[in-house]
Amino acid sequence: MLKSRLEINPNDMCIAKNNDYLFVANANDNSVAVIDIQKRKVLETLDAGLYPGAPSGSTTNALSLSEDEKTLYVANADNNCLAVFDVSKPGNSQSKGFIPVGGILLL
Repeated sequence: MLKSRLEINPNDMCIAKNNDYLFVANANDNSVAVIDIQKRKVLETLDAGLYPGAPSGSTTNALSLSEDEKTLYVANADNNCLAVFDVSKPGNSQSKGFIPVGGILLL
């Protein structure tokens, strides 16, 4: 059984082309679990919050890998931004910051 924070409302997944790694967005935890599929092990948990240790509320709810699979884009619905991670070395990923995106105005 995988040990991680996957029980915190997983709601989107993205798999690498080589089927080695699975990325799982956890909406209620501002996080993304990076899973080694062969080993059935969580390699790391990426913090997509606006700052380290930010309270839940970013609503990490969608994922996309770049064409070369070195960059992971994470949609933070309630912060109206994309968190960007260098995932070229799974297990040692690095945050590259945020890209602001337009919000939705409800009338």
